[in-house]
Amino acid sequence: MASQSLHLTFRDFDLLTAIERCPLTVRQIRALSHTFHSSFGSERRLQDRLAILTRADLLRRFRYAATDAPGRYYYMLSPECYRMLHGDEPLPSPGIFREVAIARQHHTHRLADCLVKTLVATRHVGLEMRDFARENALKLSVADDCLYPDSSFTLVTPDGRLFQFYVELDNSTEPVASPRERDSWLRKIQFYERLQDESPSRFRVLALVTKSPQRIRNILAMANSLARNPQRSLLYSVFLPEYLDDPMPLTVPIFTDHRDEQVSLVPAIPQAFRPENQEALASAMAV
Repeated sequence: MASQSLHLTFRDFDLLTAIERCPLTVRQIRALSHTFHSSFGSERRLQDRLAILTRADLLRRFRYAATDAPGRYYYMLSPECYRMLHGDEPLPSPGIFREVAIARQHHTHRLADCLVKTLVATRHVGLEMRDFARENALKLSVADDCLYPDSSFTLVTPDGRLFQFYVELDNSTEPVASPRERDSWLRKIQFYERLQDESPSRFRVLALVTKSPQRIRNILAMANSLARNPQRSLLYSVFLPEYLDDPMPLTVPIFTDHRDEQVSLVPAIPQAFRPENQEALASAMAV
């Protein structure tokens, strides 16, 4: 195998781990590289390294055709790379190694934008991300019903507080109120309400809306009408472009809950707990 003669650096393992979470473009990887052991100083250097890893059969390269950035290449792991990272662990669904279907490309690209922003912001304010699950990798169950979130993760503060989130990206392709549609917001909110009733720990559902702020109001109105405990904030929503543009999206109250209150995902983190490379991370946040 070509990868046997390739010397892999700590930065390479950071890069491969990042791509395992979701397909990533060059621009997304470079922004995320500010959280690696060492960042890539230019897109050209990153492209050269990606080409080497692709020739070594560790990565697969495909081209987006139906996103807001058509023509860009994105990268996914190869089965060989997955085995290298996880040893004898069985391979997951073949879908994580295949080209993204055209109908899913906009969703995949926007979800990757959100993940990159969240990871960089997490590092920027001194948080830690744990228990990440990629799209369709986590099965949530309540009685005989189940749901696969678009992703999930837990943010950990320097003093050990845990904030758990399930992510649902909304492209306005699913109905809000239909009781018959399996992927409607009515069905999702009902499911998460029952899941929270049975869960020993608190979590939040993040509705990331890509198309229209009006959609946020519709989803939150549905959440308000279905709240089993009106004082319990279960669902937070935000217009994804605003989330991506905000320099501090985790600690600033840019989300809205079902009571129409502005909320942040985590409390502000004291400056003393933040990493030293603030300038580089702040630059990455603006990409």
